[in-house]
Amino acid sequence: FPITGRLTIGPGRIEARVLRRVDAPDPWSLLGMPDVKIETIPLATDRAVVDVVPLPGGAPPWFKGAVGRLSMEVRVDRKLARVGEPVTVTTILRGEGNLAAAADPDVAACAPLRSYDAGGGVSTDRASGRLRGERRHDVAFIPEVPGAFAIAPVRFAWFEPEEERYRTHV
Repeated sequence: FPITGRLTIGPGRIEARVLRRVDAPDPWSLLGMPDVKIETIPLATDRAVVDVVPLPGGAPPWFKGAVGRLSMEVRVDRKLARVGEPVTVTTILRGEGNLAAAADPDVAACAPLRSYDAGGGVSTDRASGRLRGERRHDVAFIPEVPGAFAIAPVRFAWFEPEEERYRTHV
Protein backbone atom coordinates (compact mmCIF):
# COMPACT_ATOMS: atom_id res chain seq x y z
CA PHE A 1 0.00 0.00 0.00
CA PRO A 2 1.32 3.48 -0.81
CA ILE A 3 2.42 5.71 2.04
CA THR A 4 0.85 9.16 2.06
CA GLY A 5 1.04 12.14 4.40
CA ARG A 6 3.95 14.09 5.82
CA LEU A 7 7.14 12.01 5.82
CA THR A 8 10.48 12.85 7.37
CA ILE A 9 13.62 11.55 5.69
CA GLY A 10 17.00 11.58 7.38
CA PRO A 11 19.17 12.99 8.56
CA GLY A 12 21.62 10.68 6.86
CA ARG A 13 25.22 9.96 7.74
CA ILE A 14 27.82 7.80 6.05
CA GLU A 15 31.57 7.47 6.04
CA ALA A 16 33.25 7.23 2.67
CA ARG A 17 36.76 6.10 1.91
CA VAL A 18 38.59 8.10 -0.74
CA LEU A 19 41.97 7.71 -2.34
CA ARG A 20 43.95 10.92 -2.11
CA ARG A 21 47.01 11.42 -4.28
CA VAL A 22 49.95 12.94 -2.43
CA ASP A 23 52.92 14.13 -4.47
CA ALA A 24 56.25 12.74 -3.36
CA PRO A 25 58.20 15.39 -1.39
CA ASP A 26 61.54 14.28 -2.89
CA PRO A 27 61.64 13.85 -6.70
CA TRP A 28 64.15 10.97 -6.24
CA SER A 29 62.06 8.97 -3.77
CA LEU A 30 60.49 5.94 -5.48
CA LEU A 31 61.36 7.51 -8.85
CA GLY A 32 59.13 10.52 -8.18
CA MET A 33 55.93 8.46 -8.13
CA PRO A 34 53.06 10.07 -6.20
CA ASP A 35 51.88 8.33 -3.06
CA VAL A 36 48.24 7.34 -2.51
CA LYS A 37 46.67 7.56 0.93
CA ILE A 38 43.26 6.27 1.98
CA GLU A 39 41.20 8.80 3.93
CA THR A 40 37.87 8.30 5.64
CA ILE A 41 35.57 11.31 5.35
CA PRO A 42 32.15 11.75 6.97
CA LEU A 43 29.20 12.83 4.82
CA ALA A 44 25.89 14.04 6.26
CA THR A 45 22.54 15.30 5.01
CA ASP A 46 19.96 17.39 6.79
CA ARG A 47 16.52 16.08 7.59
CA ALA A 48 13.97 16.58 4.76
CA VAL A 49 10.21 16.77 5.15
CA VAL A 50 8.12 15.61 2.20
CA ASP A 51 4.34 15.84 1.74
CA VAL A 52 3.14 12.73 -0.16
CA VAL A 53 -0.34 12.97 -1.66
CA PRO A 54 -2.31 9.96 -2.89
CA LEU A 55 -2.93 9.41 -6.58
CA PRO A 56 -6.48 10.26 -7.65
CA GLY A 57 -8.99 7.59 -8.58
CA GLY A 58 -9.87 6.78 -12.17
CA ALA A 59 -6.63 5.08 -13.18
CA PRO A 60 -6.85 2.93 -16.34
CA PRO A 61 -6.77 -0.85 -15.73
CA TRP A 62 -3.24 -1.15 -17.17
CA PHE A 63 -1.82 1.56 -14.85
CA LYS A 64 1.10 0.06 -12.87
CA GLY A 65 2.19 3.01 -10.76
CA ALA A 66 4.43 5.11 -13.04
CA VAL A 67 4.45 8.82 -12.20
CA GLY A 68 6.14 11.57 -14.21
CA ARG A 69 6.29 13.22 -17.61
CA LEU A 70 6.82 10.12 -19.75
CA SER A 71 6.51 8.63 -23.22
CA MET A 72 6.72 5.17 -24.76
CA GLU A 73 8.23 3.83 -27.96
CA VAL A 74 7.76 0.27 -29.28
CA ARG A 75 10.12 -1.36 -31.80
CA VAL A 76 9.97 -4.73 -33.55
CA ASP A 77 13.35 -5.95 -34.82
CA ARG A 78 11.96 -7.73 -37.93
CA LYS A 79 8.75 -8.23 -39.85
CA LEU A 80 9.77 -11.56 -41.38
CA ALA A 81 11.20 -14.52 -39.47
CA ARG A 82 11.77 -18.21 -40.03
CA VAL A 83 10.32 -20.90 -37.77
CA GLY A 84 12.42 -20.96 -34.59
CA GLU A 85 13.93 -17.52 -35.20
CA PRO A 86 13.09 -14.99 -32.46
CA VAL A 87 11.27 -11.74 -33.15
CA THR A 88 12.17 -9.20 -30.47
CA VAL A 89 9.78 -6.47 -29.35
CA THR A 90 11.42 -3.63 -27.43
CA THR A 91 9.54 -1.14 -25.27
CA ILE A 92 11.33 2.08 -24.36
CA LEU A 93 9.96 4.37 -21.65
CA ARG A 94 11.58 7.82 -21.50
CA GLY A 95 11.17 11.00 -19.57
CA GLU A 96 11.14 12.66 -16.20
CA GLY A 97 10.25 10.43 -13.26
CA ASN A 98 11.49 7.38 -11.38
CA LEU A 99 11.64 4.85 -14.22
CA ALA A 100 13.57 2.42 -12.03
CA ALA A 101 10.38 1.99 -9.99
CA ALA A 102 8.07 1.78 -13.03
CA ALA A 103 6.83 -1.54 -14.37
CA ASP A 104 7.37 -2.59 -17.97
CA PRO A 105 4.36 -2.49 -20.30
CA ASP A 106 2.80 -5.87 -21.08
CA VAL A 107 3.80 -7.21 -24.50
CA ALA A 108 1.84 -10.17 -25.88
CA ALA A 109 1.17 -11.83 -29.22
CA CYS A 110 -2.33 -12.28 -30.64
CA ALA A 111 -1.55 -15.97 -31.27
CA PRO A 112 -0.11 -18.61 -28.92
CA LEU A 113 3.66 -18.29 -29.29
CA ARG A 114 6.58 -19.25 -27.13
CA SER A 115 7.97 -16.08 -25.59
CA TYR A 116 10.60 -15.09 -23.07
CA ASP A 117 12.01 -12.04 -21.35
CA ALA A 118 15.08 -11.07 -23.37
CA GLY A 119 16.50 -8.45 -20.99
CA GLY A 120 16.51 -4.71 -20.68
CA GLY A 121 17.76 -2.04 -18.35
CA VAL A 122 17.30 1.38 -16.81
CA SER A 123 19.52 4.44 -17.21
CA THR A 124 19.08 7.44 -14.94
CA ASP A 125 20.32 11.02 -15.06
CA ARG A 126 19.98 13.25 -11.99
CA ALA A 127 21.32 16.45 -13.57
CA SER A 128 19.84 19.80 -12.57
CA GLY A 129 17.85 18.35 -9.68
CA ARG A 130 15.51 16.40 -11.98
CA LEU A 131 15.28 12.63 -12.29
CA ARG A 132 15.27 11.70 -15.99
CA GLY A 133 15.89 8.40 -17.64
CA GLU A 134 15.08 5.57 -19.96
CA ARG A 135 13.68 2.09 -19.26
CA ARG A 136 14.15 -0.53 -21.96
CA HIS A 137 12.63 -4.02 -22.00
CA ASP A 138 12.89 -6.78 -24.64
CA VAL A 139 10.46 -9.65 -25.16
CA ALA A 140 11.30 -12.33 -27.74
CA PHE A 141 8.61 -14.33 -29.55
CA ILE A 142 9.50 -17.57 -31.31
CA PRO A 143 7.21 -18.81 -34.08
CA GLU A 144 7.05 -22.62 -34.07
CA VAL A 145 4.91 -23.08 -37.19
CA PRO A 146 4.74 -21.17 -40.49
CA GLY A 147 2.12 -18.45 -40.71
CA ALA A 148 1.46 -14.90 -39.59
CA PHE A 149 1.17 -13.53 -36.08
CA ALA A 150 0.63 -10.08 -34.66
CA ILE A 151 1.68 -8.26 -31.51
CA ALA A 152 -1.26 -7.05 -29.43
CA PRO A 153 -1.45 -3.30 -28.85
CA VAL A 154 1.04 -2.30 -26.15
CA ARG A 155 -0.44 0.07 -23.58
CA PHE A 156 1.42 2.19 -21.07
CA ALA A 157 -0.37 4.39 -18.54
CA TRP A 158 1.16 6.87 -16.13
CA PHE A 159 0.09 9.72 -13.89
CA GLU A 160 1.39 13.12 -14.98
CA PRO A 161 1.58 15.29 -11.84
CA GLU A 162 1.94 18.65 -13.62
CA GLU A 163 -1.30 18.03 -15.52
CA GLU A 164 -2.83 16.14 -12.57
CA ARG A 165 -4.21 13.42 -14.84
CA TYR A 166 -3.58 9.91 -16.10
CA ARG A 167 -2.15 9.55 -19.58
CA THR A 168 -2.09 6.50 -21.85
CA HIS A 169 0.10 5.70 -24.84
CA VAL A 170 -0.89 2.79 -27.12
